[in-house]
Amino acid sequence: MTLVWEDLRIVETDFESTPCDCCGKNTVQINGDIEDAKGQWIAFYWVRYAEGHPELDPVFRFGTGNWSEEATAEQRWCFGLAYNKDSGGARLLDLSSERGDVKAIYLDRDDILGSSFAAEAFAMWDAVFMKDSRLDDLRK
Repeated sequence: MTLVWEDLRIVETDFESTPCDCCGKNTVQINGDIEDAKGQWIAFYWVRYAEGHPELDPVFRFGTGNWSEEATAEQRWCFGLAYNKDSGGARLLDLSSERGDVKAIYLDRDDILGSSFAAEAFAMWDAVFMKDSRLDDLRK
């Protein structure tokens, strides 16, 4: 099944805003879920950006696959993109070195580009970027 961003539904969940130590403006993190047109869960996402630091690109991260307790790391994938407002586009991030405490496969840009998953990954990013109301300032 090919995902089309216009058909995806965004479920806005958590929002956190903390003052930056150096400038006092906020560092924002928003979380949410992505569902298909039938309400079936596809992925979760979180976006982090610093309001007082336009030189830092907002980072979008996604988790998709099977995230049930019974699932193995090979059934879960994480990928990320950074949005550059000046260019109006996003670039894939290399996440394989970011293992953290989550048991999943962390994808690099080379894992996604040219793969059958690329269209789905970009559809998820487009849906979040275009539909999450908390990103209005990034779209301006």
